[in-house]
Amino acid sequence: MTEKKLYTIISLGCPKNLVDSEIFRTIIENNGFSFTQNSKKADLILINTCGFIKEAKEEAVMTILRTAALKKRKLKTLIVTGCLVKRYKIELIKEIQEVDFWIDLKDFDNLDIILKNLPSSKLPTPNSQLPTHNSQLPTHNSQLPTPNSQLPPAIPLDIPGQTLPDSA
Repeated sequence: MTEKKLYTIISLGCPKNLVDSEIFRTIIENNGFSFTQNSKKADLILINTCGFIKEAKEEAVMTILRTAALKKRKLKTLIVTGCLVKRYKIELIKEIQEVDFWIDLKDFDNLDIILKNLPSSKLPTPNSQLPTHNSQLPTHNSQLPTPNSQLPPAIPLDIPGQTLPDSA
């Protein structure tokens, strides 16, 4: 009997992100994954980010970093999408190499391609290059928080049905 592949979604930001996360959820489940509320048990985590106000950017970056720490345990695949990726994709790829796939906002087709190409016995390589739309995003001269920034500690979110990883 094969072990079930588990996933969770961390949705940050506006109600539109929640709607997109539900679509991502359907795609992930159609690719053989089962939902878990416990991110420490997940084989795959998708983070749907917000990237407009400073606090939302900081929360997204801290959530990505805290979640990436789970790759030392069970987590095999970390996928990040949303407005932060749309606005800062190039900077994020350079600064946070623990993420396996950065997918553009609402790029549901690319998520399906990624999941269909995930080997069951082998981890994807960091920052794997699969087809992406809008891959020529302009760079921004931004104040994007980076792993080396002095950021305030992340505030635990109380989202029904969702648990965030502990700080590592």
